[in-house]
Amino acid sequence: EGTKNVLDAMVENGVDRMVFASSNHAVGMYNAADEHDPEKMTLADAEPVRADAPMRPDSFYGVSKVACEGLTDLYATRHGLDVVNLRIGWYMSAEDLESNTGDDVEPEKARFARSTWLSPRDCRDVHRKAALSDLSESPVTVNAVSRNDDRYFSLTETMQAIGYEPRDNSAEVLDG
Repeated sequence: EGTKNVLDAMVENGVDRMVFASSNHAVGMYNAADEHDPEKMTLADAEPVRADAPMRPDSFYGVSKVACEGLTDLYATRHGLDVVNLRIGWYMSAEDLESNTGDDVEPEKARFARSTWLSPRDCRDVHRKAALSDLSESPVTVNAVSRNDDRYFSLTETMQAIGYEPRDNSAEVLDG
């Protein structure tokens, strides 16, 4: 009920913009190596995942994010709210990225970390853009990851809808 309570409070208090922290887990079954472990990515060629791809949650957490995206859509339509649903990748520091991709980490988990990484700087930028950009439609659902060489979440829609231009890349962090 938390998201509904926030949306109700927004309507009651005249707040017109919501940036909802959704998750890559709303579509996480794409490229999954193990349907029982949402943080293992296939080592084969990854299928690109656009922001408008059909929902494929990989966990109950992902299902909850799908439900909340539906709720934000309802409130955008009924109450005219501006909504940006950010499908956030894996937010972590460069140090955490290194520890989640080390030699002792399963290759499928390391690839998931490299491909979905969202740096702190890019996280700040994508939230700022989501909060301040003029929207041509609402709700807008976009992917929020850094410009990782190994990413499979498309950033085209994110760049077009809110002007996000990620600066960090997991390959540059890991390869020096």
